[in-house]
Amino acid sequence: MSKIKVYFYGFLTNTNSTILNINLENGFKIESFSIHEAVNFFKLMGRVPSHKAYETIAGDYPIYNYQEKKIYFVKNSFEVENIRDKDSYAEPSYLNIQVFDKDFITKYLKPTISLLRLFKEGNICMPLEYFFYHKNGVPEHIMNIRGSNIIQKIQEFELENSEIEDLYRFIQNTTIPFEEKSLQLSFESFEFSYHSPSLILPFLLLMMSLESLFNPENQGELTFRISRNLAVLIGRDILAGGVFHVTA
Repeated sequence: MSKIKVYFYGFLTNTNSTILNINLENGFKIESFSIHEAVNFFKLMGRVPSHKAYETIAGDYPIYNYQEKKIYFVKNSFEVENIRDKDSYAEPSYLNIQVFDKDFITKYLKPTISLLRLFKEGNICMPLEYFFYHKNGVPEHIMNIRGSNIIQKIQEFELENSEIEDLYRFIQNTTIPFEEKSLQLSFESFEFSYHSPSLILPFLLLMMSLESLFNPENQGELTFRISRNLAVLIGRDILAGGVFHVTA
């Protein structure tokens, strides 16, 4: 049975050209599209006119960096079995694609993106994923995965050259999920804070994340006082007095 090369593109948002300085493992590479290249790609994938493709880029899932006029994405490729090999008709095996998604995207790429967000401020996300292959020289859509389109457009993820080595060490020495329950709970609250349409809920989630960090099993007087003050901060209503009062 012959093989078919399948391509993966995962589109990023809330980042800029500094993301190109990061070297990923397992064959993943970060590249960029111009707006023209991106529109052509989404036209082919969705079999839609140009204005519909542009809506996907700039509207539904804001992956377009207006300042740099670029779209950044993670790419990879892999071979799968050709389940039909008659009369030059090719069709890839979805089972092989699911294995790649599980072993490399779910276990490596997505945790790495979460670690980028944890390493430095900036809500870098991958809201759109596409799988395709070439049929008679033309890209042929296989499947796509769309995440939540509730994306906080806050500070972009931007990496200084001096931070790259520290980032690599952080990624190599940090494994998600965390073994310690309080640390994992803190991390989950931190992650959820980026996926809310309101401004109040992310603040509460971040306060919960802080409280989890300062609430280990072996509590001392200092951690008790910090946890208490964080609880007071979370519990106060900003509308009541306009000012938060936290006492030691």
